[in-house]
Amino acid sequence: MANSEPTVFKNVCPLDCPDTCSMRVTVQDGVAIDLRGDPEHAFTRGFLCQKMARYLDRVYSPDRLMFLMKRVGVKGAGKFERISWDEALEAIATNNLVEIQSLSATLDD
Repeated sequence: MANSEPTVFKNVCPLDCPDTCSMRVTVQDGVAIDLRGDPEHAFTRGFLCQKMARYLDRVYSPDRLMFLMKRVGVKGAGKFERISWDEALEAIATNNLVEIQSLSATLDD
């Protein structure tokens, strides 16, 4: 296993809020090991919101979904199966088409 020196990268928060916070991410061997607000950011001056302060915990969580999943049981039962991108896109398109047709029929009345 490689043991490269940690490198700090300047980055921008991936969340879509108006502050567009600047961050400093420390990466070692391809893994982010530290995340801090950038004290040079004019507005936030190094502050990170609660969502971003725990971001690495979520990204590297063993509970994080790594594949597309489809619910196969009743809602709340926690039963899912892995599906492909093609299956996911087809399901989304079909559900949206049904909803659009239903809305269109309502508007035509």
